[in-house]
Amino acid sequence: MIISIDNWHGVYSNEESFDLTNPDTLLRCINDLNGKNKTSVALTHDEEIYMVIGGGNEGKYSVVGGINGQIYNLINKNNINKKGYVQIVTGGQLGDFEMKYCVDKEMAIQAANHFYKNIDFDKTLKWEIL
Repeated sequence: MIISIDNWHGVYSNEESFDLTNPDTLLRCINDLNGKNKTSVALTHDEEIYMVIGGGNEGKYSVVGGINGQIYNLINKNNINKKGYVQIVTGGQLGDFEMKYCVDKEMAIQAANHFYKNIDFDKTLKWEIL
């Protein structure tokens, strides 16, 4: 599996990609997300199987991925009935996300670890599938 991390300097990103060989590296990369210069971690198995963890600003994260053309958005069950939007920086861009898509670091780590180990989405979490 390939992991790609961004590192923004103004409007330019020095993206780094390498083979992910252990879960400790994945955890470190997610912990480095700060919504400033480090805003996304992408895991890629192939063109059709991927996951992106974005954010880190103020403890807010989004997790999205895909398998064979189906898009998976991680849903925060605690926010599912909340109205409004929250701002999350991902891919170097500030975006408005519905509250249900705002997850905490623990949920993001759980989703990423499961994906890394199983090349699939954790069915114990709630996903919106498009």
